[in-house]
Amino acid sequence: MKRYALLLSVLFLILTGCDAIQDFQQMGEKQSRVQAYIKDKYGWQAEIGWNIHNAELTQVTLVLSADEVANERVETLQAIAKEAVGEVFVSTPKAIYVTLVTTMDDD
Repeated sequence: MKRYALLLSVLFLILTGCDAIQDFQQMGEKQSRVQAYIKDKYGWQAEIGWNIHNAELTQVTLVLSADEVANERVETLQAIAKEAVGEVFVSTPKAIYVTLVTTMDDD
């Protein structure tokens, strides 16, 4: 009986792990779709990060080059982030972070 219970426990963990791997792969695909959406619509290179807690999408981070978006208003970047995330992700994250990246070089 103990072996049977152990076997069921192991099978449950394996199946749960498969779901987690599948969810991770799906998030990677969504990440690529957001990047392509922003590139196609606005011409910007974007990086996307996300965080899931207890199977709930808690945050999405959109990273943009400060040089590419220097002439955009914060409200515009906020709207674009919401638009792109809303277009691709089915569930709504609790927060969307818009991050600008720059370098120390002036070129």
